[in-house]
Amino acid sequence: MWGAASATAEGLTSNTAMQAVLQTAAKANHVEQIEIGRSVENRPLWAMRFTSPTPAPMEKTCVVLLVGQQHGDEPAGAEALIDLVAELADSPESLAAGLDLWIVPRINPDGAAAQQRRNANNFDLNRDHVLLGQPETQALHRLAQQIRPHIAVDCHEF
Repeated sequence: MWGAASATAEGLTSNTAMQAVLQTAAKANHVEQIEIGRSVENRPLWAMRFTSPTPAPMEKTCVVLLVGQQHGDEPAGAEALIDLVAELADSPESLAAGLDLWIVPRINPDGAAAQQRRNANNFDLNRDHVLLGQPETQALHRLAQQIRPHIAVDCHEF
C-alpha cells in the first residue's frame, strides 16, 4: 500500500510522493493531516497528527512533535518520518495510551526539491528560530505554540 511511487532519481521521496503517502495515511480514523503553512515557493507544509485510540490513564496526555528535513540536503529525517507516518497509519495499536503525536516530515520542501541545504530564500532554517523571518520557521513555531509539545525532536543527519 505504501511504497515511494514517485521517488526522485536518487531514490528519495519526492514532495509529490510524500503528499500521496500523507493523504493515504489521513484516511485512518486516528490520523489528521493539517496544512500548517506554505514554503517560499508556495509548497504546502504538512503536519500529521496521530492520536492513540487508547485513553490516557488519569487524563494524562503526552504531546510529541517530530520535525524532519529543515536542511534540504539532509533527507534521512524526512525519509524516516514518512515511513513512520505510513507505519502508524496502519498500526494504531502501536501508539502509546494518551500519546498525541505530531509529525512534520519535511519543513523545507523547497530545499528538498532543489537538493540544497537552504530554503528558496537561500536561508538556513535551522538558524531562523530566533528571528523567525522565513515562512517555514514561522509555520513551525505557530504549530509549536498551538500544541505545546512536551517533547520535540528535530531529525537531522551528518
